[in-house]
Amino acid sequence: MAPDTALQPVVNVLFCNHLASERLVAGAEFVLLTIAGKVDRHRFKPLLLSNREGRVNILARAAGIETHLLPFDLFGGFLFPGPKTGRLLARFAASQEEALRELASLMEDQKIGLVVANSIVNVTPLLAAQRAGIPAVWLIHEILHPFPCIANPLRRALATVLFPLRNLLRRGSEGLESLSSLADRIVVLSERAREELAPSRELQERMVTVPPPLRPEIFAAASQEEPRFPGEEEELVVAYLGVLSRHKGTQDFLSAAALVARETRRVRFIVAGGAMDARYEASLRQRVRRLRLENLVTFTGFLEDPTPVYRQAHVVCLVSLYDEPFGMVVTEAMAFGKTVVSYETGSIGEILEEGETGFIVPKGDPAALARRILALAKDRALLERIGVNARRRALARYNPSHYVRRIERVMEEALSHG
Repeated sequence: MAPDTALQPVVNVLFCNHLASERLVAGAEFVLLTIAGKVDRHRFKPLLLSNREGRVNILARAAGIETHLLPFDLFGGFLFPGPKTGRLLARFAASQEEALRELASLMEDQKIGLVVANSIVNVTPLLAAQRAGIPAVWLIHEILHPFPCIANPLRRALATVLFPLRNLLRRGSEGLESLSSLADRIVVLSERAREELAPSRELQERMVTVPPPLRPEIFAAASQEEPRFPGEEEELVVAYLGVLSRHKGTQDFLSAAALVARETRRVRFIVAGGAMDARYEASLRQRVRRLRLENLVTFTGFLEDPTPVYRQAHVVCLVSLYDEPFGMVVTEAMAFGKTVVSYETGSIGEILEEGETGFIVPKGDPAALARRILALAKDRALLERIGVNARRRALARYNPSHYVRRIERVMEEALSHG
C-alpha cells in the first residue's frame, strides 16, 4: 500500500456475489469473502450484496461484514459469446430495469465508492454501478464455452457441436467487447482465461491475471503442520474433493478406482462432497456396489471443512471434464503436501509442473489416471518428493494475505481510473 494510505478517506466497497446456496460456498464466493474479510479497514469498508440469502451471507456476517439482499438475475451470454452478445446484453439490461433502480438506490444510500463483482455472469451490479458513475472491479472466474456444465443432455449435445462449427466461420470471441465498458479493471484467474477473454487491446489493458488464493483457514492449517507421507507398507489413500457431478468427472474417478482395484486392494478411495442432483449421487453409490468396491470407496457426503480429508489423503485427483478456470482443490491439496493427479483441463498447466509438483493425464482417460495412481502406490519416495515441492510452491504462491494486497492495488487503480 502507498505510505499515505492512512490520510486517504475510507471507501465503502460493495462486494457483489453471484450465487448464494443454502449449504455450499463456491470458489468464487470464497475469493470474494477473503477479499472482503481481509481488506485494509483503514482504507476500505466492505459490504456484501447477494441476490438471495445463503451460506455466504452467514459467513460474511460472522466476519463482521454488513450484508444486503436484493433480487437480480444473472447474464450467461458472455460464456458463449457471439455476434448477438451485445444485443442480448442490452435486452438483458432492459429486463433488469427494476433491479437496476433498486441497486442504484442502495449504492447511493450506502455511499458506495467502489463495486466489486465476482463472476462473468454477474453483470447487473456492474450495470447499476455504470449508471451511478461508480468505478468497478470485475473478478471473472470462468473460461469460455463450458459445454459439459449444461444440464439438459440435448442442449449440451447441440451446443458442443454447433458452437465449434460456428467458430470455424467467425471468431468465437465476438461479443466480448462489451466487457470493457462494464468495469474499470478486470481480474482473471489465469493466462488461459486472459487469452480467451481479451480479443482487443483496450480490453487487455483493463485486465490483470491474479491467481486465486488459498482459503485463509486452509492456508493456516496447511502452513502450521508438516505433511505425513505413507510408509512402504501403508495403504495409499486417494481422494476426490468437490461437488459430485457429471461435468466434474466423479464417475471417471470411480472408473479409475475400479481399474486400480483389479491390480491391488491396498489403495483406498474417498469421495468427499455433496451432490446437487440426488439421482446422480445415488447412481454413483449403486455403481460402487455393483463393482463390489464398498470396502475400498468411502462417500463422506457434504463437508463443512475438508481439512480432515486433505490430512488423510496421500493423492488428490481433479477429473473435471470441462475446462476448469483454475482448480482450487489442486492448490489446497498441494498446500497440504499431497500429490495431485489431474486431468489436462483448463489452466491446470499453469499450476502443476509435470513430475515436479504433480502429474497431468489426458482429460477423460480414467485408465491413464489409474496407471498414475498405481505408479505412485509403488513409489513412496516419489510421493514425498512431489509433496514437499508442491507444499513449498503452494504456500508461497497462493498466500491469501498477499493476494488481497494485490487486489487492493487493483481497487486503487479502478478508483483512480474512475
